[in-house]
Amino acid sequence: MEETKEVFSKSYASFSGRDVKCCFKFRDQEPFWVGETQAISFHEDFLTYEVKGTLVFIIFDKDPLERIRGEGPLDLILKMANEYGSLMNIVIHNVEFTRRHLGTSADDLIFEQSVDFAGVGVEFINGANL
Repeated sequence: MEETKEVFSKSYASFSGRDVKCCFKFRDQEPFWVGETQAISFHEDFLTYEVKGTLVFIIFDKDPLERIRGEGPLDLILKMANEYGSLMNIVIHNVEFTRRHLGTSADDLIFEQSVDFAGVGVEFINGANL
């Protein structure tokens, strides 16, 4: 019986939640970090390219969205880098925030704010550093 060797020509990179940083970018401006981001979830409609989702922030001593008031649509960029040097960005274009939720309970150690958003189109950029 002849032994068969399997050759793997493709490799895949994975990223955990701690490998992901969130930043906002207005047109013709440099992106800025939103360090209080705790979680994000979103979905895209393939027929219309409409994106809807929710961002969750930890509240410290200020509103994490105070820098974006009245600025108009922005790009939301999820920057990922793992310990092996793999890079990837997910960009959600033309994001506008639609609703805010705040909450805590006696058992919580943090005060959270979540915001719903709508955008148009998701772009995956491998190996890029925006």
